[in-house]
Amino acid sequence: SFVILFLLGNFVYYTNPRSGLNRIFAIICLALTTYAFSEFMYRPAASAAEAGFWLKFAGLWIFVPPLFVHMLIVFAEKRDLLRRKLVYMVLYGPALVIYTLGSATDLYIGEPVKKYWGYTYSISGNPLPYYIGSAWNVGCALLAFIMFVHFHLTTKDGIKKKQARYIYSALAVLIFSGLGTEILPRLLGMEIPEFNTTVMTVFALLICYGIWKHRLFILNPSTAADNIVSAISDA
Repeated sequence: SFVILFLLGNFVYYTNPRSGLNRIFAIICLALTTYAFSEFMYRPAASAAEAGFWLKFAGLWIFVPPLFVHMLIVFAEKRDLLRRKLVYMVLYGPALVIYTLGSATDLYIGEPVKKYWGYTYSISGNPLPYYIGSAWNVGCALLAFIMFVHFHLTTKDGIKKKQARYIYSALAVLIFSGLGTEILPRLLGMEIPEFNTTVMTVFALLICYGIWKHRLFILNPSTAADNIVSAISDA
């Protein structure tokens, strides 16, 4: 999974390095790659200390939901929002606080524990910070999903309408995976393996299909012409 995500991020970036949309998606892929590689390393770790070391890197996942919101702002060409420093503070400030607490303290997550599928993280003695962080994470991801769906339903750009569908579909896969295999099972006291890394492959395949089918993230004279024709026909 981490190899596919790494290659996808590089491919999207180098198809159009000047595009803000491509750069943001490449950063998302980098964060997901780090998470997937960290899980690959901490699951079969030889000790709790080794697992704990790799779990710190997995925390970069917390930046993915706000990055998707940022991605929508760029995708919808809301350039005026990106000129406001407050937007960046609201998007990334909470993620930075949560990541710092998760990396430097045990306030957010506790010591690694070994299950039958390998090492995983535990919730600290006071679960409130963990659930507050999870609620913010899921809320941010749901906001990005709703914003992409709204854009899909309201835009008159036929090409972007189709592209948005693949982005929010891929995002929905990540949201339901996180809820179904991490947050809800812990709330209900169930012990099941997290399948986020496996689901990330599905996410990558959906984006790859969008690239192949509707030239997502690719800008060239042909796609520009398609956008013009689509806009004329919609009008």
